Amino acid sequence: MQKTGNKPLTLFFILSSLATTELHALGEHETDIGLRARYTDVSEGDTEGRAASLLLRLDWEAQWSPNWSTLLEYDFAETWFQDEHRDGLRFNNKPLVPDVPGDEINQAFVNWRSGQWQVRVGRQRIELANQRFVSSVSFWQNDQTYDALRLRYAFLSNTSLQYIHINNVNRFWGEDAGTSLRRSDINYDALGGIRPAPARGDHEHGTHLLHLEIKEWDYSQILAWHYDIENETAAPLSNTTSGLGYRFDYKASTLKYMIQADLAIQEREALGNNSIPYHRIEAGVGYDSLEIHLSQESLGSDEGAAFIAPLGSVNDFQGWADVFFITPADGVVDNRLQIDWRFNPFRLDARYHTFESSETGESFGKEFDVDFIWKPTDEQNVMLRLSDFRADSERFDDYKSLSLSWSYNL
Repeated sequence: MQKTGNKPLTLFFILSSLATTELHALGEHETDIGLRARYTDVSEGDTEGRAASLLLRLDWEAQWSPNWSTLLEYDFAETWFQDEHRDGLRFNNKPLVPDVPGDEINQAFVNWRSGQWQVRVGRQRIELANQRFVSSVSFWQNDQTYDALRLRYAFLSNTSLQYIHINNVNRFWGEDAGTSLRRSDINYDALGGIRPAPARGDHEHGTHLLHLEIKEWDYSQILAWHYDIENETAAPLSNTTSGLGYRFDYKASTLKYMIQADLAIQEREALGNNSIPYHRIEAGVGYDSLEIHLSQESLGSDEGAAFIAPLGSVNDFQGWADVFFITPADGVVDNRLQIDWRFNPFRLDARYHTFESSETGESFGKEFDVDFIWKPTDEQNVMLRLSDFRADSERFDDYKSLSLSWSYNL
C-alpha cells in the first residue's frame, strides 16, 4: 500500500462522487462502503506489543450489459501504535501484527459472461476450494489480490473447469514493502538496505492454475488441481503442485455428517527434484447448531525441502498465531479439534491444535484459539479473537494475542 495523507483521500472522494454520477447514466451500478476497526494486544516470547488499525473499503460494481460488468475496489488503511509492533513493512524488535497502513486499488477488473463461459481480466480476489492453496488471506486489513486472467467453463449439471494465469500477486504486506528497506529498519545494515524477496509486497509471476470441481451428486464433490506456480521475484517459492480432493456433506434430520480429504504432491525445482507429500483429512458431525470436527493436516518434506502453500491461507488452517507461516524444513503435522456452536446472533468457534515434525515426530507446540462472534445486524460483525501458542521446541517462541474487531458490510 502507498501511504497517503488527507488531501489524496479527499480527492478520491470527489472523484468517486463524479464516477458514481456517470455510472448512473451509463449502466446499472451498485456502490458499497465497508469499515473494519481492530485492536490487538500481543506477546511474542518475552516481548509485548499492541496495534490498532482501521480499514475503509469502497466498491463500485457496474453491469453495463447482460454480458459485461466491472468492479473497482479501493482500500485505505491507517494504523496506530506503530512503534509497539512490526507489520512486515516495518521491522523492529516488537511482535508481528501484519496490518499495514496505506491505500491502493484492491480490485479492478472487467468481467464477461455468456452461457457456460466466464472471462475475468484485471486485479481480483481468487479463492479456490477451501483456500488452502490459493486465497485472499482476507483476515488482515490488506488482503491478497491477483493481477490475472481467469477463464471458467461450466458444463454437465454442476461442474466447472478454471484456468488462471497470474502475472502479479499483491500480497498483504502492501505495495510499500518494496526492494529497499527504510534506514530506520533494524535489518537495514545487515541486509545492505535490501528487503529479502520473500518479504516484498509485490511478487511478479508467470503462474498457471488449473482447477476442476465436479458436483454431480447430492452429497459428494470431487476436486482436482494442477498449479504451476512460477514466482519470478522469489524463486524458492516456485513450485508445481497436483492434487485430488473429496467432499461429503449429508444432513439427516437433526444430524449432519461431513468429510473432507485432500492429497497432493509437490515439486520445488529451485531446491532439487523433490516429491513432497501433503494430506489433509477432516471428519465432522453436527447436531442442531453444534458441530464437532477432527482433522489432521500434514505438510511433508523431502531432503530438507518442505511442502509450501505460498498463495494460500495459513491463518485459516495452522492456527491463528501464524507460527507456521514458513513451513519448517522437516515439515509439520497439525492435529486439530474444532467445536463450532451457533446460537443466533452469536457464534463460538474454538480450536485446539497440536503440532509436530512430519519427519521426526518432534513436538513443536500446542495452540488454543477461540473466536466469539456477535452479529447485531446483517451488515455488522463484532469479533473477539484469542490465540495462544505454547512452544514445546526451542525453535519457536510462545505467542499470544487478543484482538477485538468491528466490521460493517465487509
